[in-house]
Amino acid sequence: DLGGTWDEISLFESVSSALGEEISASTPYAQLVEYAKKVNLSVDPKWIHGKLVEELNLHRLEICIIPRNMNSRRVMEKLHIREEGVAKRFLEINGNWEDHVRYGLTVEEWHERRNDFAREWLGR
Repeated sequence: DLGGTWDEISLFESVSSALGEEISASTPYAQLVEYAKKVNLSVDPKWIHGKLVEELNLHRLEICIIPRNMNSRRVMEKLHIREEGVAKRFLEINGNWEDHVRYGLTVEEWHERRNDFAREWLGR
């Protein structure tokens, strides 16, 4: 019988439970890679965002970068990812609330540009 009330659990809650480590949308990429290594998952940074959009059925991908991180911001510029503004005091890092520049890409944009991304980003 599948009737009745079902518990809801987010993707982050389920992965956190499986890992025994708390993760969220704000968990740094490097930390996610370390968690993946702990459970013998390989991570290829060249495909991670495309996989997320396509396999998790995400509607949009949001990338938030500290304004002084010019290397990461240049990557967004080279890939022509839309800048959406600045989120003031977005995330607390080492006891300081940091602003972040927000970039966004919708699933429609992903599908429209996926071949360009593969060529420019993955070298395919």
